[in-house]
This record gives sequence, C-alpha cells and structure tokens, in this order.
Amino acid sequence: MKSIYEFLKNIPFFSKFVISGLTYLLIMLAYSNFTWQDFRARIPAVSKILYSKKLSIVYHLERYNNKENDQKAETSEQGDMIFISVLSLKESEYYPKIQNTAILEPIQSTDIYSKVSGRIEKIFVQEGDKVKVSSKLLKLDSLTYELDLIKQKAAVETAKAQFRLSKEKLSNAERNVEVKWYEIEKRKLSVQKTKSELNRIQEIFNKKKELFENNVISQEELENISLELRNRTIAFETAERDFEAISLGMRDEDIINDGHVVPIKFSERLKLLKRINTKIERSEIEVAEKNIEVAAANIQASEMLIKEATVSSPMEGLVSKVNRSEGELINSGTGMPNPIITIIDVRKLLVILAVNEKDIQKYRIGQDNYITIDSIPDRKYTGKIKRINPAIDPKTHTSEIKIELANSDNMLRPGMFVRSETIVGEVKRAIQIPLNSLIPRDEKSGHVFIVKDSRVFRVEVELDEKLEESAIIKKGLKEGDLIATSNLNKLFDGAQISFSNN
Repeated sequence: MKSIYEFLKNIPFFSKFVISGLTYLLIMLAYSNFTWQDFRARIPAVSKILYSKKLSIVYHLERYNNKENDQKAETSEQGDMIFISVLSLKESEYYPKIQNTAILEPIQSTDIYSKVSGRIEKIFVQEGDKVKVSSKLLKLDSLTYELDLIKQKAAVETAKAQFRLSKEKLSNAERNVEVKWYEIEKRKLSVQKTKSELNRIQEIFNKKKELFENNVISQEELENISLELRNRTIAFETAERDFEAISLGMRDEDIINDGHVVPIKFSERLKLLKRINTKIERSEIEVAEKNIEVAAANIQASEMLIKEATVSSPMEGLVSKVNRSEGELINSGTGMPNPIITIIDVRKLLVILAVNEKDIQKYRIGQDNYITIDSIPDRKYTGKIKRINPAIDPKTHTSEIKIELANSDNMLRPGMFVRSETIVGEVKRAIQIPLNSLIPRDEKSGHVFIVKDSRVFRVEVELDEKLEESAIIKKGLKEGDLIATSNLNKLFDGAQISFSNN
C-alpha cells in the first residue's frame, strides 16, 4: 500500500485531474447502460449524479425507434415538460394463473452400457435414428467367447464320458459285493469244515496218546498223528483269518457303525451292503454329475456372453447420443464416464416445474397446464399434471411438479425452453396495469405515476399478483385513472408532463 501511495503521490496534478475525469465518465457510462429503470428510480439522488441519457444506449435506441415521440419530447423538454405515454385504466376479466419456465425432458431415457468387455466391431445406428424394442445397436468382437464355447462343449463330452465310466464302475462294484457275499458264505463253510476236521483229528490224537501211554502204539505213530493235528490246526486258523478278512465291510457291526439297523431279510441286507461298500463309486458318480453341470453352466455362460456381445435396444425411441466409435475398446458395466449410446422416448415429454411452497396447494393431479415454446411461437400445447412431489426442497423451498406433454406433431424436442401457465382459480375482475408502468418495491407492492392536470403524482399500490406482462392491482388505483407508461426514470412527484394516450 505504501508503494502505491508513493506512486500516486508522484503523479502530476493535471494527470490526476484527467484520470479522475475519465474514471467518473466510465462510471457514468456503466451506470447509464447496466442498471434497470426501477433500480434507478429507487435511488434518485444517485441517479441524478451518475445517470445521463446521452450516454445511454437504450435512450438512443428509443429515439431511433420512436422518432415522432422524440420530436415531441424535444419540444416538451424545451418548455421544461416531460413527454410521456399514458394509459386509461378500466377493470377487465382475468383468470388467476401461475406462470413458470422449464426445460423439456424425455419421459423415458435409457443409457446403454455393455454387459461384457471388448472391442466394438460394428455400430448399427446413428444419432437421430428411430429404434424399436430389440433393435440391434452395436456388436462387440466375440471371437474369444466363441473359442471358449468350443472348449466348453468338449469339456461337457469329457464329463459325460467320465460319468458313464463312473456308472460302470459302480455297477461292477455292486456285482463284486454280491460275489463277495457268496465268497464269504463259501469261506464260512470252509471254516466249519476245517474246524470239523480239526476236532476229528484232535479226538484221534487224544485216543492215540492214551494208547501210547499204555504202550499200545509206537512213538512214531503218535508223532505222525501229532503232526497231522498241527496241520489241521494251522489250516483252521488260516481259514478263520481268511474268513475274517473277507468279511470286513460285510459284518453286522459294519452295518451298525454306518448308522443302519441290520435288516432281517437277505435281499434288504444285500442291498444295504452294496450301498455301504460302494460309497467311493457313488461319490465318483456325483462328482461326474457335478462336472457335467459345471461344463453345461460354462456353455450357458459363454452363449450368454456371445449373445450380450450384440447390444439391443430395451425400448422404442430415438438415438440421442452415440459416444463411442467402431474399433474402440470398452469395459463392461457402468464404470465408463459416458454411456455408449443414449436412447430417448419423445412420444411424450415431461415439463418439470419447481413450484414455490406457497403455491403448491393450488396444483392438483390431472390439472390442465398450457405450454408455450419460444422457438415455436405459433403453437400452444396442453398437458396434464401427472406427479406432485410431496416433499419440499429445504434449500430452494420449492416442490417438483411433473407435467406430461403429448408430442403428437413430433415438433417438440428434449432441452427446449418452455413457459407454462396454470389456471388456479375462477374468473375475476380487477384493474390490470402493464409491468412497464410499475416501479416495484417488492413482490406485492410498488408505485406508479398518475396523471392529473398535466402533472404526475406518485401513488403507492398493492398488488394481488403478477402475470407475464401485467400486474393485478389490489389497492391504490381505480377505474378511469390515467397512469404513465413511459419515461418513468425522468418522472418525479409533481413533474409537469405532456402525454399521448396508449
């Protein structure tokens, strides 16, 4: 700041005078062109200092467009009079209505993403094309998925062959259980036979031992029978061990240990033993079945991926945007910053109004709403209110109302700026004044200038409501009053004027 002060201090006085004059001129130029008439009227003291009609572009435009009025104004100003236009007031009928502005939006819009990743092979549509449900939009390169499908079909055949082999192994195992059962019966008879032989030789041995002790037989004969007894004992023990070995898994305790009750009938017992002794083979069949299911599921997945590689339209409408090009690599899902394609339905459009909370009670479902569009001035559309949001936005103190608009002539497009008008009451009679004759103070009050005896006088008025181009007077004016409608920025209380009727 000190350096700036030193710099300004060193500027010569004449230069300071020139700079100050230029600065004041620039401020006057900005104030005269970038402030509104009602704003200047609220601060007349400042306006007298900073406003100059000679610097106002609006003033010169008015002079150019109203040469005749300018000539009268020049004449009246020479006589210290202000030339104005006036309007004689009278009551007229009007419908209470609320006006809003909005942007047309599609009633249905769908962003198209791909469920699979890949490179775009072909795009079948362009922006503006009409599409139907299931119309092809684009196709991704599906060669990888097709190769996977061939491998998975081969895997299914392998799994089926493994399943057939497992079934054959189970069948063989069940036959082996049946064979084993009869082998056990055979071994059981063998044990009984060897035991009988052992008992017989044991009796012979006992008798010969008694004879030997009585010196009836020789030592050699006793040793021979003793050797035979040992052989029969070994044969019996061997047969008994073989029987125990082959009986493993076929005994009553094996059935009980597996959690079953020992059946009485032979057929039921054999059937149960087959199930107990073929658990591995049955498990192999289950594994083979699961492998077939997994391979079939892989085939379905690959077929679905191949199908999803061709992206189709889920709705009827128009292609609004194509954000990708052929040959471009895309990812699956909605992770991309922009959708591949956007489709909109323009057969019906939505007008979404943000209605002030004080007016929301005046709207109802099914109520008619009249829509005009700046770009189509010769058409007027009628829509019906379809939805009224029950919640109020705490930030804006507004509620959202959706109006459905039929696009029968196909002239409406999403994004168009529209003006809506909703009639919210019965016909009324009141005095209406043009908005250009009112200098507002707030939403419900302001002042106008009424004309009496070639002079104007400021009158405070209360407003009932504001329409698009006029204001409804609640208090302050009466039928027959003359009000000024032009040059309000020059008027003041008691000013002498010259006027023409509007």
